[in-house]
Amino acid sequence: MWVVDHPERVAVSVHLGTQTTDNIIQNIEPLLREHFEANGVTDLAFFWERGTAAGTTLAYHTDHYVYGPFGLNNALDNVAEAVRQNRFDREVALNR
Repeated sequence: MWVVDHPERVAVSVHLGTQTTDNIIQNIEPLLREHFEANGVTDLAFFWERGTAAGTTLAYHTDHYVYGPFGLNNALDNVAEAVRQNRFDREVALNR
């Protein structure tokens, strides 16, 4: 798994819905990068897939957890908590 081999990074999986417009698709990565960078994470990888459901969902993957899935309406609201928890988990792992 990618995040196990890169524990300092966060992977973002994006499951694109059928009703998600190209304009929204083009803005997902820049917006998420901005929010993750504001919380101290600059090394992100994005994984994209097209689904058959109407809505788009996102999840944040670390070497410990998967956070989400989140809809487009609340994905940004959950960045800070996912980063905080990932930082805590990495600190605990280093102290073992």
